[in-house]
Amino acid sequence: GILKILVSSGADYLTTGHNNDFGIDLECEQATSCTADVLKSKKMGTYLDEVQKRGIEKHRTSVFSAHQMGSCRMGISDQDSVVNKNGEIWECADCYIMDASVFPTAS
Repeated sequence: GILKILVSSGADYLTTGHNNDFGIDLECEQATSCTADVLKSKKMGTYLDEVQKRGIEKHRTSVFSAHQMGSCRMGISDQDSVVNKNGEIWECADCYIMDASVFPTAS
């Protein structure tokens, strides 16, 4: 699921949290093929099969988060910020970001 979404978003390198996963380089495929062809490629199919077989075993998969504070700037203008003083996204009424990414600045 998520690996296919990442490819559809233009990712040219994928890896999972598995300790023995060295990932898959799709840079050439993304540059020369449409996303549908990349998703149907033998290389991608083989990688997805390998990931599925690994599953999630205890002590064999790293689980982490890399969410950064202050990555969604708060401000008074849509020219230099993502959200207004209330955390509402400038481009989408009644849609709010309510996490540490909305700090006015990282400290």
